[in-house]
Formats: sequence, structure tokens, C-alpha cells
Amino acid sequence: MWQMRTAFLPPFGTIVVAAVVPLAAGLYLLTSGAWTAAERAVLRRGVVLAGA
Repeated sequence: MWQMRTAFLPPFGTIVVAAVVPLAAGLYLLTSGAWTAAERAVLRRGVVLAGA
């Protein structure tokens, strides 16, 4: 009897994965882009100070 109940779970798992994976990918891209922008700003500031 429990097998019939658990047969309904995999489609819901797919829905959860389909919702979470794009969110995680977007968060990764946002974090990576922000880190790169901050790193470039810091490095650019060091180049400007060294040239002054």
C-alpha cells in the first residue's frame, strides 16, 4: 500500500528541482558578477594610486 503513495512523489521532486536549480544558477551568476566587479574596482584603484 505504501508503494502506491510513494509513486506520486517523484513528479513533485522534479517540480522542486526545476524551481530550485534556476534560482541557484541565478544566485551564482549574481554573486560571481558582483565579486568580479568589486575585484576590478579594487585593482583599478591600486593601479591609479601606483601611477599617481
